Amino acid sequence: SRSAICQSLVQVFRPEFLHIILCRVLFNFSGTSPTPSPIPGTMKEYASLGRSLRAKRKTYIDGMSSSDEESENLERTLDPEHIIKSKTYPSYFVKELLGDEVTIEHFQRTGFKNPILVQEKSGLHMKIPDSSFTITDVRNLVGGKRILEVMNCATQSNAEMTLKDWEEFFTAPDRDNTKLNVISLEFSHTKLDSYVVAPRVVRQVDFTDNVWPRHLKEMQEDTTNDMSRMLYPKVQKYCLMSIAGCYTDFHVDLGGTSVWYHVLRGAKVFWLIPPTPANLKAFEHWTMSGKQSDVFFGDLVERCGRVQLEPGNTFFIPSGWIHAVYTPVDSLVFGGNYLHPYAFERQLKVAQLEETLKVPHKYRFPFFTEMMWWVLDRYCYHLLGRHHMAMEENIVTRLMGNEVERKNFQENIGHPYITPEEVRGLKSIVLYLHSLPGNKKNVPPLLKDPVLLVRDIRIIVEVHKSDTHEKGVTGRPLIFWPGIKNEASNWYFRSKKRKLVDRVAAPRLVVNDVRHLNQGLVCEMCALDGWWSNNKDSNVERNVLGNTLMECGLCHTVAHPSCLPDVGVDGRVGEGGVGSNWWTCPGCVLTPPVRKVKEEVKQQDEDQMELEQMGVKEEPVDVELEEDNCEQVPMQHNNEVKVEMCEEATEPKLGQLYPPGGHLQQDAPHHKPLNIPQYYQTQPTLLSPRVPDSVQAPTDPPHQDIKQEQAVFLLASNSSPRQAMSPYRPTMSLPRISSILETICLSSTRVRAALTLYSTGSPLTQSELIMLPILQMLPTPQQANARLVCRSWHRIVSRFLSPSVTIDLTGHKVTPHLLSVVARHQPATLLLGLTNTSKQQLVWLLPRLSNTRMLSLFGLDWNSSVSALTSSSCPALSSLNLRFVTNINDSSVSLLLRPRDNKRSPLSSLRYLDLSHTDISDISLRYLGQHLPSLTSLNLHCCSKLTDAGLVQLGDSSLPLCSTLTTLILSSCPLVTDLTHLSRCSSLTRLVFTNSGVSQASAMQFTSQMANLTLYKEGVIARITK
Repeated sequence: SRSAICQSLVQVFRPEFLHIILCRVLFNFSGTSPTPSPIPGTMKEYASLGRSLRAKRKTYIDGMSSSDEESENLERTLDPEHIIKSKTYPSYFVKELLGDEVTIEHFQRTGFKNPILVQEKSGLHMKIPDSSFTITDVRNLVGGKRILEVMNCATQSNAEMTLKDWEEFFTAPDRDNTKLNVISLEFSHTKLDSYVVAPRVVRQVDFTDNVWPRHLKEMQEDTTNDMSRMLYPKVQKYCLMSIAGCYTDFHVDLGGTSVWYHVLRGAKVFWLIPPTPANLKAFEHWTMSGKQSDVFFGDLVERCGRVQLEPGNTFFIPSGWIHAVYTPVDSLVFGGNYLHPYAFERQLKVAQLEETLKVPHKYRFPFFTEMMWWVLDRYCYHLLGRHHMAMEENIVTRLMGNEVERKNFQENIGHPYITPEEVRGLKSIVLYLHSLPGNKKNVPPLLKDPVLLVRDIRIIVEVHKSDTHEKGVTGRPLIFWPGIKNEASNWYFRSKKRKLVDRVAAPRLVVNDVRHLNQGLVCEMCALDGWWSNNKDSNVERNVLGNTLMECGLCHTVAHPSCLPDVGVDGRVGEGGVGSNWWTCPGCVLTPPVRKVKEEVKQQDEDQMELEQMGVKEEPVDVELEEDNCEQVPMQHNNEVKVEMCEEATEPKLGQLYPPGGHLQQDAPHHKPLNIPQYYQTQPTLLSPRVPDSVQAPTDPPHQDIKQEQAVFLLASNSSPRQAMSPYRPTMSLPRISSILETICLSSTRVRAALTLYSTGSPLTQSELIMLPILQMLPTPQQANARLVCRSWHRIVSRFLSPSVTIDLTGHKVTPHLLSVVARHQPATLLLGLTNTSKQQLVWLLPRLSNTRMLSLFGLDWNSSVSALTSSSCPALSSLNLRFVTNINDSSVSLLLRPRDNKRSPLSSLRYLDLSHTDISDISLRYLGQHLPSLTSLNLHCCSKLTDAGLVQLGDSSLPLCSTLTTLILSSCPLVTDLTHLSRCSSLTRLVFTNSGVSQASAMQFTSQMANLTLYKEGVIARITK
């Protein structure tokens, strides 16, 4: 029996001969005279034999079906060579670039929507064998026993043969006229693999390299495309070997992948059709009709381009493009397929079309749905700093670096900008995965929590929905594996920023009394003319009525509408000017340009310079504060200066403050009008009432120009207050008071209004009722000095000065001796705003402040001082003021609040937090919600990067912050427009949103959902008290 023969053969023969002998026994081949390889004259019969031994299959080419005929004996009636000779197809759509111009910046800027032809490979940073490389070399490197899927171009059907047989047929001098084509030899993990390296831009964007878990690719051992043994999408490297006359009918590459081709030997002719909705619909009907062998699809569409590739040419085909390929001479081509982040929606559209056409999985992109899940996870890691992979620690270290490297990566994420196409693409992926039935969602086993992943993608979409296309063009890849170093795919060069030029209207010509765009104009994105061709091509019919270019009436950009980046809105055709081809581009519809306003300001500056050169100066005018009901300092003719207080004010405004000691010249010079900066005005505060207002509402920004401050003081009075007449008798201590006040006023502007009293010798200087609130405004060192002035002041200051309660060093020079004094007194409240405190000093001081519960670091720098709070020895604070802290961002907040040494952060007990005037974004609010379970009051005034996505984090019911937050300040946050996300904050009692993007209707809608809140006044919502 045959089984007995097989067992005996196992015992007799060596394993390397066993496979050959078993095949001869099982298929009744003679052991003494094996069947020879087919001779060239009988290759057609051999191909027929291969088809008869295997089950017949439906015909598919590179993924999308090109024939619905079950019979494989249907001969084609179309002759591609006749089509080439009989009809002219201009090289529509194809843009020729140099190798170094095909960069990731080009992909980001244009979205890679049109084919690219590169004549020479230099600059592409790719590796290809030299021109002496032949089919024989392919067989030697891949292996002669490799089974190939060979397509008979006469019937567009497939058969199988070994690579050795294919090489013998291809190189035979007297072969028959059978048109056989090999287009599916994927040679990764073979010896040929190292001979071919894709262009650098492909390696930078290819999802297979940068998204799919790399360790799975490294575990791949099988060199074939057997799906049961495939661990990653094995579509990156193909070798295409074609006989002269071969033709591959119109198709779309699998999964909407983009393709790169390099012609090593021979030539190729491509017919190209863009994937417009009309063309894809026509392609679907043509595919389902079964008449592909009779109808040339290029004749069914509005415009079909043709390009011929010669040896040395490299060709890039974008995602979803419908194309056919003809081989005029024997050719050898290398190429590959790849998914990339700038064509999400096109790739998903093709995947859905494959599902509609019922394309077998063998001819689709392998693991397409799983790849989409991994895309979401990689974006989540690179934009939010967290992943959802359930892998062993050694694998995570291999992919993303060790723990220190991962922490460093997360801390330096910041706010990387992405293109609007990527933002909408991520949203489209979520919708695509949601639309799939449960048995086809294909969540990867190594992904631990897909629901949480989708929630994080929602945060990303909200946070980055305002990213502009210009900021998204960074010239460097966003997605990569940080742990994999020294790899070519991670090389990049920072792009040079384009110079902004003033645009003018494009030249036009008059035809039949209508102004049309000049025929020589080209698209600013693809550099093709209005007829989708190179403007140097002479065989293109250019009818002015068929010009597809459009000029924007606002920015005067001339481009094809389909070439412009999709910003989520449509352009408005017919707006902008007189004539044809006018519109308002989508970018200007979304954000109209403001160039005219800038030009008016520039013109005003030029006019002012001309007046000054002529010796004309403006008369002085009063300084007016922007807020209503605020005090003003009128210019009194009798030299009397009055201090008027608004009803709610507890201290003078900056406008009433006087110069130190009244040392003004007799003839004060005139000054130009001065606009008080916004941060000089009264702002809401969340810190405890025990903290002085000098810290709550800063009078100066950290780097305010001192000249501007002096100008404000000079405007407060026309002459020295010392000359003012007073009925009071001067006191004995007046000289000493005046001298010390000169020193005090240099460091505190809050008490300068009191100079009127001292300069006139008023006995009110010793009144506790008058001096107590004034001396309370001084920093602690100045209060200590004030105690030495007189007994009255010593008694007044002693009533409230207690270092064990509050130490206020705001604006004071901090010395090591002073720090030791602070550590000795253990204050409950420590105010270090606008000081010279360094990080080293804070690292020394903080562990010694076990009793401190309130800390103010207002106006300091994160890198040079405030980052000391990240140490594990930070005291358990209940109130923290980080207003105007520079260089603080999302990664800083994460570092500040994260658990340390497997313990909760010392700041987890915070109840009051002030982050106003900082550069934090919505991601920081997620960190606040996760790590501050006791937070009740939060000040986000003038945090311009915050959007509605941040409010989603504050209103997340799964986080404790949602139930503890009582006071929230969102004033001057222009991107905040919707308050309904806060409707779950059940404890909210006060909400301030003045000068934000919240409309009156949105505020009313929010109050309708919160029964205990009402719109108190414009921009303020508060709890109803009975």
